[in-house]
Amino acid sequence: MPLNDRTRQPADASSRPVQSWGSIVRRQIWQLIPFLVTGIANSIVGFSVIFFCLFMGTSGVTANIIGFAFGLTCSFLLNRHYVFGVRGAIVPMEIARFLAVFVTAYGVNMAVLLLAQSVLGEASPIAQVIAVASYTLVFYPLSRIFVFRRENAV
Repeated sequence: MPLNDRTRQPADASSRPVQSWGSIVRRQIWQLIPFLVTGIANSIVGFSVIFFCLFMGTSGVTANIIGFAFGLTCSFLLNRHYVFGVRGAIVPMEIARFLAVFVTAYGVNMAVLLLAQSVLGEASPIAQVIAVASYTLVFYPLSRIFVFRRENAV
């Protein structure tokens, strides 16, 4: 059976070409940039709400909970629409998957933080950076694969 040079598949097989690793990596990097910008935006929203609540006299714990709720909502909506291109109605299972991914990534973040602090010291900013990087390395692929699946994207 003849092979198609571009796809290395039989010529009568799927007309969809096989992507090279380089093109896959480039696409992922270009998708990671809006993901990081979204992270910055939802952090600004979360911190703004926290600081506003503190200014209004709310306790620190309550302000933190409210700020995280706003930040996570912002994260969900921006990641869904702008990063992963999902359109249509939001379904409860999508929100449940997003929260499960958040809890998983945050758990990894805390484990890495505690490990890094045991080596670098409790107040180490480097430990914080390593922990946040671990959060991103877990949150992004799980969001892409588990929460915002390609069949829902435009």
